[in-house]
Amino acid sequence: MILWLRYCSSQDVEEVTLSNRGKVWSYTIVYEGYRNLVGLTPPYAAAFVGLSEGAYVHSAIVGCKPEEVKVGMDGELDFLDIGKQQVVYIFKPVAG
Repeated sequence: MILWLRYCSSQDVEEVTLSNRGKVWSYTIVYEGYRNLVGLTPPYAAAFVGLSEGAYVHSAIVGCKPEEVKVGMDGELDFLDIGKQQVVYIFKPVAG
C-alpha cells in the first residue's frame, strides 16, 4: 500500500502499530453531513478514541445508537468499505 500525506503529498511516512481497542475520550453527534466523507448517513457519533499507547484517533462510532455513546465506553476497531477501493476505520462498542 502506498501512503502519502494528504496536504503536502509527502511519502516520508512510517508504519506504526497501534491497539485495536480504546476508550471514547470525547464525542459529538453528527446530524448533518458535509459531503458524506466517511460513508455514513447522519445521525452518527463522531469521537476521539484514546488508545493505550497514548494516541487519540478521530473516528465514527457504529454498532449502537448515537445517543448510547458515552465517554469512557470501550470500543474496538473495525473498517467500513466506502467503495472506490477506499475504507475508513470505525470503532464499535465492546460488549460487556
